[in-house]
Amino acid sequence: MNNAVADFKNKQNKLYQLKNNSFVKKIIEAFEENKDTNKPNLQKAKEDWENAQIYFNNVTDPELIDYAIYNMEAAKIKYFYLLKKMRAEYA
Repeated sequence: MNNAVADFKNKQNKLYQLKNNSFVKKIIEAFEENKDTNKPNLQKAKEDWENAQIYFNNVTDPELIDYAIYNMEAAKIKYFYLLKKMRAEYA
């Protein structure tokens, strides 16, 4: 059980660091400005995330691996942000 708690705290710490990342803040600010258009963008965000995962899984050039990781993480953050906002609207 202690291992699970430590793992959870580690994930919380990583999430906190990610939220304080200026790149992530810029993404969130961009979506805050476009609140009213988030509904139709949810499906597009999911598709972007899936495409980023596919790209990451298929990239072979070592110089593009960092880009693929950042692209995939940004797409994931975008999707979950929109999903969270939509859930909050309907809660």
